[in-house]
Amino acid sequence: MGYRIDYKQDLNEEQYRAAMHQKGPCLVIAGAGTGKTTTLVYRVARLIEDGVKPESILFLTFTRKAAINMTVRCSNMLDERCRLINANTFHGFCLSELKHLQGLYGI
Repeated sequence: MGYRIDYKQDLNEEQYRAAMHQKGPCLVIAGAGTGKTTTLVYRVARLIEDGVKPESILFLTFTRKAAINMTVRCSNMLDERCRLINANTFHGFCLSELKHLQGLYGI
């Protein structure tokens, strides 16, 4: 498959393997400053290039700033489809799910 992004050129070998991983979840264990965020951004871009609907992707981070940053980085790298990604904080996502359940069940 032809990609708009040259993943092999842009990433080191470990990052490339994680970004291109096809089946099931991929666990990335790495220290600070090793490129985990870059790897995630490239993985999401690759998923979108493979036809995954951006609105079906959930990007969870610890801060709003990081969630926005990752979405912007992905958009700058690929295109505006990345703005449809559901990027949120862990707390924000859980709160929205609890509110949704509250509305469904009148809790």
